[in-house]
Amino acid sequence: MPKSDNFILHFGVLLDSSKIRMNLTRDNYSIIDKNNYTKRRDELLILLNWDKWKKQKEELEFDEFKTIVCPPGLKFEKEDGKLVLSKEYCNRYHELCLKNYDLNMKFLSNLNENDFNNTINKIIKKFKMTEINDLNNYASKFGIYMCVLDNYKQIYIGQTKTSFKERILQHWKNKPKFDKILFGNSRKSVISYDSYGALDTTRIFTICETNQDKIDTLEKRIVDAISKDYLCNRIGGGIHLNNINDHYAAINSMNLRKLEDNF
Repeated sequence: MPKSDNFILHFGVLLDSSKIRMNLTRDNYSIIDKNNYTKRRDELLILLNWDKWKKQKEELEFDEFKTIVCPPGLKFEKEDGKLVLSKEYCNRYHELCLKNYDLNMKFLSNLNENDFNNTINKIIKKFKMTEINDLNNYASKFGIYMCVLDNYKQIYIGQTKTSFKERILQHWKNKPKFDKILFGNSRKSVISYDSYGALDTTRIFTICETNQDKIDTLEKRIVDAISKDYLCNRIGGGIHLNNINDHYAAINSMNLRKLEDNF
């Protein structure tokens, strides 16, 4: 893999290692940043009524549930007229993320490599997927993509309506918001594809398709055909979260692991 200063050539694209996470580690899985959170629609109302919300710090105590689904008065502080994540929330959430990382690493280390590779080969054959070696050749092609993380025995299935190159680079460049690292509690959350580093993706396969209905159907079929042990997708395929039915479908298809039951 050619390297030059901070730049690494990966799937035909030069990546700046000073700006992009190259590999997932325990140290970079959960980096505390009080400003890096999912913005809320009611932030202005929370700020306007902050004296009421901050009483939650006196009335409520942190536990794991209140850290995952955190009331505003515990989750935030008011700083310079805006909301930032509170120090206690950050520290407690960070601890849960590290616990989740350790449990996932133990889980992944016990997965069967031969079965994992057989699964990939079956998916490639069944759905007639093409392997990508250079993303530049797919800058104007779109449809379904399968990213393989061989070192973790994980697979991510995604879709794009614009460009395989653009969408996959977006995954590598954009890391999850600090408060969205976990999906469910620390004993169930699957590590998301966006939490991995660019170099963790070792193989990429695609199906070129232009019809959106066919793309949605294909994505769902492929996700359903793969054991959840090997999937880092957190919800089922073909779901866009555009309406209430999509949200119900997402809830019903959540990919959660019983991590502690395996050891």
